[in-house]
Amino acid sequence: MIYVCFGTNQKFHSRLIRLVTKSKWSHVWIEYPSKTWGGWWGADSSPHGVTKRPAEIIHKEYPKRICYKCEASLEGGFRWARKHINSKYDYAAFWNLFLYLLLKFTQWKFLWKIVARNSSKFTCSEFATGVLQASNITFSERLDAELTTPAMLQYFISTSDKFCYSKHLERLGDNKG
Repeated sequence: MIYVCFGTNQKFHSRLIRLVTKSKWSHVWIEYPSKTWGGWWGADSSPHGVTKRPAEIIHKEYPKRICYKCEASLEGGFRWARKHINSKYDYAAFWNLFLYLLLKFTQWKFLWKIVARNSSKFTCSEFATGVLQASNITFSERLDAELTTPAMLQYFISTSDKFCYSKHLERLGDNKG
């Protein structure tokens, strides 16, 4: 079973992301069991870049979380993700958040033309969206990976027939969401 998980904490950047995007969540990762490494692992993009690491490390960083079990194959997405391990974090997303905030106040449509785009770097939601798109999840092609926020991705997943809310973390005994 593979899960798409959303989380947050009380760090300044997490609060800022939640404020600007009007989301409960500031981070997203793909969680899966690994026979090779043992236990649960998470693949995500953080300031360290795109990494895979034990899920309990991500859980400590993001004590409030929610997971959705994927009912479709993510095999194509995992092949795609494998090519992007160690890719750098997309810090330009903070510029895009600023533009998004400015757009909300001014309604200046030209701001969409000056967003920063770099398909070789990833935020957490860009990475997770890339996994879904590479897996051909129905309607994921409609998402603009570079502008998808955790809130947008959670809405997409929560309304998709390919995902269902999961008590996965509750079984692990550490869900604080």
